[in-house]
Amino acid sequence: MADQRMYTLHEIADLRGEFHAIADELETVKLQLDQLAQKIPTRRERARNALRIIFCTAVLTTLAILCFAEYWHWYL
Repeated sequence: MADQRMYTLHEIADLRGEFHAIADELETVKLQLDQLAQKIPTRRERARNALRIIFCTAVLTTLAILCFAEYWHWYL
């Protein structure tokens, strides 16, 4: 059977204070999770970033190949 201990008003007040402190900490954690969720990129943003990387790599590779193949004649 459950313990039928009698609590004093001071103990109950302390427990209520601890309960409210835990509730406040949970609200803080909820806010932090919401902020982190907003920083996570969406699928569209990840796809756009990948395509930018691919495009920039293709442009730089093309320029490097043209330079090494002496397509452009550099007169210094």
